[in-house]
Amino acid sequence: MIDAVQSVVLLFMAVGDARKEKGMWKRITAAALLFLLVCGLIAGGWKTRAHAQAPSGLSGDVALLKQVKEVKRARLTEYASARPGAEYHEGRGVWQIKCDIALPCATQNELHLEDAKQLVANGCKAVCEGANMPTTLDATRYLQDNGVLFICGKASNAGGVATSALEMTQNSERLSWTFEEVDAKLEQIMVNIYHNIDDAAKRYGMEGNYVAGANIAGFEKVANAMLAQGVC
Repeated sequence: MIDAVQSVVLLFMAVGDARKEKGMWKRITAAALLFLLVCGLIAGGWKTRAHAQAPSGLSGDVALLKQVKEVKRARLTEYASARPGAEYHEGRGVWQIKCDIALPCATQNELHLEDAKQLVANGCKAVCEGANMPTTLDATRYLQDNGVLFICGKASNAGGVATSALEMTQNSERLSWTFEEVDAKLEQIMVNIYHNIDDAAKRYGMEGNYVAGANIAGFEKVANAMLAQGVC
């Protein structure tokens, strides 16, 4: 489960490249795992091996979702019963929901090759990871080969670690920032990450390949730090 701040950051990274083209995505829908709160229309929530779907969106039902899952510790069937128009389905079918942006945010190897094929067939434009390697290697390659904007977790899922660093900074400096201050700093961190991976990919002739860009940018950061410390 991820918090609302990082969810918005994930969405921001997903559409960051699209901002270059005005009106590219006038309406954003997202297939996401449970409790993912984004500034768009969340079409479905997933838990274990079942999912709930609400064509009109789950975004306005955050309080109900939290009540069902965090307070009552109940199943999604209870949410579906309480939410007019919601549907409950057994199985891993959440990735069959038509969406513009898919955000796998649970655990590793949750989005498989067959899921990637379904997303592509449904016209998904971007997949941004919100967990540690939730997309299998075969699925990642398929998404990239079929023109889906894919941002790997080491970039798009950096919000949690970044926020922890901001908390440590406040502690060491005996400061207390407001939510808005933390949110603004986190957004700037994620904006910088996006530009770093985008620039790295371009410099090495792999424009649009954000997996390669993230790997290169990460390696360069460590290498430059080692050089600065005289390690090598």
